[in-house]
Amino acid sequence: MSVTDEGRASVALSVEGDPTGAALRDLYPDDFVARIARSYDITDVKLIAELKRFLSFASKLYLQARKSKPSDDPKAARRDLDALAALLTGAVERLSTLSPMAEQRLWQADAIASMDATSRQDGRTRFGQTVRRLERGPNRWTELWLGREELTEALMVLKNYAERAAGRPFAPGKGRPRADNALQNWVENARLYWTNVLGRPFTFDWQGSEPVSPAARFCHELLARLDSGVPPAALATALRRAQRRTGKKCE
Repeated sequence: MSVTDEGRASVALSVEGDPTGAALRDLYPDDFVARIARSYDITDVKLIAELKRFLSFASKLYLQARKSKPSDDPKAARRDLDALAALLTGAVERLSTLSPMAEQRLWQADAIASMDATSRQDGRTRFGQTVRRLERGPNRWTELWLGREELTEALMVLKNYAERAAGRPFAPGKGRPRADNALQNWVENARLYWTNVLGRPFTFDWQGSEPVSPAARFCHELLARLDSGVPPAALATALRRAQRRTGKKCE
């Protein structure tokens, strides 16, 4: 991070948006919630209020997970890291072999950043470095920011990080798609509402691709409103996993 004259040493130093409450209310409007409550004999106003809270909470988490990076596949992760390491290696090599004129023009910005550090009041240089002010006495300050040496070192460190990450083996079983986790978490929240709030057994029965038991129909109907693209087999698998947590045999 570069510093001002009082110690002129070099010390180096953003789901495409969360779903809003309004969006979720549009997804599960009051008339839809009322119909679900009638269909599953949820008559107590407190239980209906808990149903709304469950829908809002679980659906928001599900949509956020769906909008995050679509896969935790180890092969894809390794490709990303290999590409990043190659990019950073190339940048380090290019930086070290610049012509004198190119090098001079590049690092002219370092002098401008130095002036910004002592003159700007927003805590940043025009190039994006954070400026930290350390009090050294009455009306005496030292400004710290990323300078040439630190930026060069940081680039090398990032290259080393990427090379290490790309070269390490991935733990087995860590490649399940994030979307499956989103589905399983939604079903787990549905199970908690069904068992802990309603006090009903979380059992399920299927005929072909159609849910038959109340808990299975409840999850199928609500999830179809949230994400109609979930295959019935995927929902059945998630329900089976969640049902095992109740300690009861599947119907």
